Amino acid sequence: MHQILTLILAGLVCCNFFVAAISDEKNESNIFVPTNEWQPIGDKILPHGIHARINLQTGVKEAKLIDENETRHEKEKKENSLSVVAGQDRDTGENDATDQVESKISLDELKVKLKKIKSDVGKSPQQSKDPSQDHLRGTGGFKSLSELKKEFAALNLTISTDSEVLSNLFERFESYKDTITLNDLDPSQLEDVLEILSEMEDLVHQVDNGRLFADLQGMTRVISPCLNSTQDEVKSEALKLLGAAVQLNPSVQLKALESDLVKKLLHMLSINNAVGVKSKCMFALGALTRNFPPAQVTLVKNGGLELFGNILSNGDFQIQTRIILLVTHLMTERQDLERISDNKKKLERIELYHSTNFERELVTQKYCQNMVHLAIKSMQINHEIDDFHEILYESMISLAPACKKEFAIKREDLLSEFKKMAVKYRDFPKVNDDGENLNARHIDLIEQLQTLFGALQQHDEL
Repeated sequence: MHQILTLILAGLVCCNFFVAAISDEKNESNIFVPTNEWQPIGDKILPHGIHARINLQTGVKEAKLIDENETRHEKEKKENSLSVVAGQDRDTGENDATDQVESKISLDELKVKLKKIKSDVGKSPQQSKDPSQDHLRGTGGFKSLSELKKEFAALNLTISTDSEVLSNLFERFESYKDTITLNDLDPSQLEDVLEILSEMEDLVHQVDNGRLFADLQGMTRVISPCLNSTQDEVKSEALKLLGAAVQLNPSVQLKALESDLVKKLLHMLSINNAVGVKSKCMFALGALTRNFPPAQVTLVKNGGLELFGNILSNGDFQIQTRIILLVTHLMTERQDLERISDNKKKLERIELYHSTNFERELVTQKYCQNMVHLAIKSMQINHEIDDFHEILYESMISLAPACKKEFAIKREDLLSEFKKMAVKYRDFPKVNDDGENLNARHIDLIEQLQTLFGALQQHDEL
């Protein structure tokens, strides 16, 4: 909620919507006299108990008496609008001595304004043609964050940077750290912890926020305690947070690796029986190892491929799918090295990836063998899991150079099953509303596999 309020407040400033400040003057001749109709306020002082607004058509501040008999339609319209109230204490919810004035804007109107703001990001004051932003422009351009904070402070409102929000979330979490590891969270505490983790996740999707999370020791202060909890909900949220923080962020991946999180994730994957936790664990493990060879070395050295193979042999389709996708991606990373045009950079990357011994370990840790057994078994017992088979076929094609010996051993069994699947895809086509054959991709993949295995027939000794 704190993040949402921050976004709304920033949008309101940029769109020239502000809450009116109440003067302390006691000059009765300058007090606004409300009626049942909306009237311009001008510079007059507002009394208690009236409605105030900014007319979105004219930009004029208006006010009127509160109508006790307003219709149900009007009430519903108010419920679908957003309000900011000046002079309200954020901790107690009580109003100070300053009179309240509500500035309301409908959700649809706010979306339009925020969209306009987004389109104007990066433009100079002269380039932005929205007159509603004139008040933000000074002789040097738009107002600074510190200036905006001062204006909000005058209204008893605050605007926070992402770093301030993240630091506050760390402080909130700190009070639960011991309780989480002792597994002594009551329902309200659990709800708050999950909310904290969720808000952190929203922030760390941004690269700079991910780095800040790591610099604040998020791996040891937040992630590790949560992974040590016995509550699956806490583990799942922490794994989502970890995955979001490390994804495509090398400096954060390194911090996670230094915190021994690759080993911890493999251990969790091997002992936890909850499919939801295992799935989130694979998400975090994938984000941590993709395009980051040092983490891949740790994955291989700690039996990660053997564990993956065991899950392919006896596991849930959802987890098997995530494993196949990750291993395919790691192999594709190596194959893509050949496309690097800079020869020096290419050699450096090849040496880096070669240190993982990835292709050799696929065989020695029996991943290839278990993938072949899964392919045969899945085609024999269930012909309807088309999405899974498409992922499996693509993986077999990518891994063929490393797994050719295992493929050759089971060549006849695999070719037999491929033939049956090809007949199914051709004889029972799935066509969408546009007349497109949804089985075309599967047919193409099977034809590639049949060609590949046909070539293997000439190398029985491999």
